Amino acid sequence: MPASALPYASQFEALRPKLIAFALLSHWKNPEDLHLRSNFWETFDFCLLHLPINTARVFALREFMDLDTAEICDCLDISEQNCWTILHRARLKLRSCLERGWFLKEGTT
Repeated sequence: MPASALPYASQFEALRPKLIAFALLSHWKNPEDLHLRSNFWETFDFCLLHLPINTARVFALREFMDLDTAEICDCLDISEQNCWTILHRARLKLRSCLERGWFLKEGTT
């Protein structure tokens, strides 16, 4: 991993509480909804942590840090095609994990 990728990880961690607060902001009037949203983010974190490290890194740079593909490719020294493939696989794995850990469970409660 290039040293230039490390600052993005620390920036993501610094932004994480703000991202969660922003996601919860519109639901502050309904405590039950707030609780459900909180559980969703716990499930999402679990799913994200169980992605392969490089897959999680590319996904976080794209979706949380809002970097474009060229910036990600330069930062991680990967091709554009590889970046798109990694993002596609990350979304598929996250979707599958969230379906098992959140959406299907939510329907049974």
